[in-house]
Amino acid sequence: MATPRRHFTHFTLAEREILRRMHYRNASCIEIAHVLGKSRTSVWRELKRNTNEGEFYQLFGKVAASVSANNRSPIRYANL
Repeated sequence: MATPRRHFTHFTLAEREILRRMHYRNASCIEIAHVLGKSRTSVWRELKRNTNEGEFYQLFGKVAASVSANNRSPIRYANL
């Protein structure tokens, strides 16, 4: 039996702005996650990826996602 696929969503710019403001006010990852309706691990990873010297840069995630999407090769299907 196959494992059900999980549905993941990226952080929107509005969510990143909320995350930035709460992080600036020293809110915990758990508090931020509760407000955003995301898991605390997702919030922690977003902060880890997009923080430099304690400052959260919300556009890093947006730019990285754009670059990643542009670099992906198209899906090739086997002869069906």
